[in-house]
Amino acid sequence: MQGSNAKGATDLSKGRRQGIFNLNSVQRVMVLPEALALSFVQRAYVAALLVGSLLPTIGSFVVPKRLSLLGDTSAHIAFGTAAFASLIGIAFTDVLAVPMTALATVLMLRLIRGFGVSGDVALTVFLTAGAALASASISLGSRVNLQAVLFGSILLVGPEDLLVTALVTAAVIGVVAFRFGDLLLFTLNEELARLKGIRTELLETLFAVVVAVSITESMKLMGVLMVTSLLVLPAAAASSVCTSLKRSIAVSVAIAMLSTISSISLSFAVGLPPSSLTVLMLLAMLLVMGAAGRRGLTI
Repeated sequence: MQGSNAKGATDLSKGRRQGIFNLNSVQRVMVLPEALALSFVQRAYVAALLVGSLLPTIGSFVVPKRLSLLGDTSAHIAFGTAAFASLIGIAFTDVLAVPMTALATVLMLRLIRGFGVSGDVALTVFLTAGAALASASISLGSRVNLQAVLFGSILLVGPEDLLVTALVTAAVIGVVAFRFGDLLLFTLNEELARLKGIRTELLETLFAVVVAVSITESMKLMGVLMVTSLLVLPAAAASSVCTSLKRSIAVSVAIAMLSTISSISLSFAVGLPPSSLTVLMLLAMLLVMGAAGRRGLTI
């Protein structure tokens, strides 16, 4: 049994280096207790904790600003630029994906705030542009595993990704903790924040960069199509029962971390990707907390 697992681990490591990412291969060669000894599974759990604390924290400010689709748009842009980076021979695709996604996100917000373009139009323009770039790059020979990229894979989380995600998470939580008052006012009433001397343009740029970097790193675990669920659903669920933004952030982070960790563990038992299980858990929590809020149960 140990020899079989060692061979399976070797095959999986080889598959990761070759760009072949399939969670089912993990489930076929080992069960959860044995898989926990593997470094990429350990990285997946750490990434789940980081992403589970990072995205809901950002989402707690994104949702009130009615920019819920910003995450989906950023994910498509990151997908397109990563596919293009692979096409031109860049091995570490984040070198191109992160700055280009950040730049596109800043431009989106500038179009919405500075030029009066409606949010849905601006987001649609950039979302379709990212999808078109991905389609063209793949057609021209970019080596991309669509199933893993679109739906996520625990094998996609490398040491570099984990380090970047940890740094971004620490930075975001630090900024939120020290500038909470400014961020709260910026989220609820941007004009009043400007009148009080808050540099809203700088906050908006920082906000866009944080969203872009967070989405780019998180979609390796959740996939392009489902990464927005961690940005929006925990915050939406928490807002149903919480009477303050601070409580909403804490509850949304708890919901997300519980969902991501549980989904990775459960995936070994039921044979489904962690990303889909995470979304199902988040939807269940949204329904439960929504019902609780309608009954007047608040915290």
